[in-house]
Amino acid sequence: MQRNKNQSIYFFYIIFWLVWLLVQSFLSPYLEHSVTFHSSYDLIINFVLKGIIWVGLTFILWSSFKQKLQFTPQKIFNKHFSKEFWVFLAIFIIYLSANAYSVNPNFKIVSSPLSVNGGQIWGMVIGAGIFEELVFRAGFMNILLKKHSFWVTNIIQSLLFLAIHFPVYFITKMTSFDVVDNFATVIISGIKFYSL
Repeated sequence: MQRNKNQSIYFFYIIFWLVWLLVQSFLSPYLEHSVTFHSSYDLIINFVLKGIIWVGLTFILWSSFKQKLQFTPQKIFNKHFSKEFWVFLAIFIIYLSANAYSVNPNFKIVSSPLSVNGGQIWGMVIGAGIFEELVFRAGFMNILLKKHSFWVTNIIQSLLFLAIHFPVYFITKMTSFDVVDNFATVIISGIKFYSL
């Protein structure tokens, strides 16, 4: 039974990966090149659709693996986080801010959250920040922690995270350094989640 449950988490991941690949391969190009949706592209893909699909998957995972969660949803959302959590969160925010500035020294907060740049903020901050944390740390990592040690689990969830982003890496022509940087960022996210 344990073996079947472990296989089914990877089955969930494969289905999830295929659904997101379809969104990225077919729906994203359509919206990006559509006159009607071009200005809302990031808001629609990275906030609305990612929210529906990724948050939906998190709730399906929590429901399907209720007995296999290291941290219950109540523990995750109890608002009483450990001191270590806040330290890691501060380091992570500083790291991401420095990373954003190094990529674009003219980086600034936009005045309108519904503009093209505002949609990017919503998509990157909320979509990438919260939705991806829910799926990969509160979902997959949370379940895998019952089976593997922290470091093995953290590496697995980081590899799962990288794999779902491979299509984007190829489209945006990310360098090997960018991929390693993403891997390191996700490892830090795993440490932050575990410090709950």
